[in-house]
Amino acid sequence: RVRWALLAAGMVGLAFLTKYLQAYLVLPAFALTWLVAAPGSLGRRIGVLLASAVTVVAASFWWVVIVDLVPASQRPFIGGSRNGTAMDLLLGYDGLGRIFGERGGAGGFGGGPGGGGGFGGSAGLLRLFNDHWAGQVAWLVPAAIGGLFAGLVSRRRAPRTDGRRAAFLLWGGWVAVHAVVFSFMGGIVHGYYAVALAPALAALAGGGVAELWRARSTSRWATVALGAVVVATAIAAWVILERTPALRPGVGPGLVFVAVAVGILFAASSVADDPRAPAIARAAVALGAAVILAGPALYASDTVGRAISGGDPAPGPQTALAGFGGGPGGAFGAPGGAFGGPGTFAGDAAGTTDALVAWLVAHRGDATWLVAVTSANQAGPLQLASGVPVMAMGGFMGTDPAPTVAELRADIRGGRLRYVLLGGGPGGGPGGFFGGDGRGGVASARNRWVTETCTPVNGVSAMLYDCAGAA
Repeated sequence: RVRWALLAAGMVGLAFLTKYLQAYLVLPAFALTWLVAAPGSLGRRIGVLLASAVTVVAASFWWVVIVDLVPASQRPFIGGSRNGTAMDLLLGYDGLGRIFGERGGAGGFGGGPGGGGGFGGSAGLLRLFNDHWAGQVAWLVPAAIGGLFAGLVSRRRAPRTDGRRAAFLLWGGWVAVHAVVFSFMGGIVHGYYAVALAPALAALAGGGVAELWRARSTSRWATVALGAVVVATAIAAWVILERTPALRPGVGPGLVFVAVAVGILFAASSVADDPRAPAIARAAVALGAAVILAGPALYASDTVGRAISGGDPAPGPQTALAGFGGGPGGAFGAPGGAFGGPGTFAGDAAGTTDALVAWLVAHRGDATWLVAVTSANQAGPLQLASGVPVMAMGGFMGTDPAPTVAELRADIRGGRLRYVLLGGGPGGGPGGFFGGDGRGGVASARNRWVTETCTPVNGVSAMLYDCAGAA
């Protein structure tokens, strides 16, 4: 119905305000499903699609327009952009730059061609099956592919507006678009993006099994297909589990063994004159469901049993993610890692954030800011520990060209800031953790002005400076 199409369009707009262009990856599937399966003439369907497109744009861009209409001198710098506008951010660093690998942001953190390898592995057809992605998304891929094929074949003679076929078109299109984009993105790509595939994979796997179950009484191929889906899923689980052999060793081969038994049971249940056939089929489908869900269940149970910190979370035990990812000990979450894990702080002579925070709170005076640091990642632990505002120069990665030296001096001259802490996090040194340095070398200019003009605070932190009077 029209109201549901417009409501869906509005919800996609709200999703855009949360995750920008990634929200639009569902739109091709929505449009295809509406054109194929919605009631009414082709002209009516196209008209509703056009109205939905207008709704998507309006719900998506109202915030962007409002922000960019505010004069640049009266709004904060838009972190990650190159020119301080929201439009540049959503089309660049947080948008097309992630697809095509353009360097994003002010001085930029992005991949080149085939980039993003540090987070999601090399781009290519099999990316979703590499060590970064497989444990997050590949478990149900065989069942989903089989389910999509089964659903479309079984509903091939249904009316154009058939609801079940529409569902398979919707979820199948959802998977296809996301899988292609995630596999071939050339910029920054994280394995946790796979969560966007979860509802579609689950719907196709469950819907396909249900469709095959309904068809088994009239078609022997459906019974064979049920067994094949279970066996293929078990093999995929075995391959994934072999990458983490410490997690329940032997489960993978065991799943394949049970899956083969399930296939045999399905074949036995196809004997029409056997009174035990219905009971055998029910036992087979129960065992098959257990096999399909066993791998994801193991990874889920391993994940909920431990704490995870950092910016690139991943389920299950570590594989190639170790040292550069979200698992325990990774660079983004380890205590003392590059991104400032809890309880430690680079450059702190005492080796703890608490000691530095206590000193800064005691010496803050009437300043608005406790201290200025070189990135939001560095500022976070200090502000959480102190409850006092901490200035994150350079934004999220420390590469934004804000504040300029003149703006920093104005804050110091006005008594709003006294202490500056360099180093210790992304963007902390000249050039930043990822090589970015802001437009026109603003980050280097800030660092140089602080080191040349301000006074080192000896005995507290190797990179802490007192800038009182330096402005």
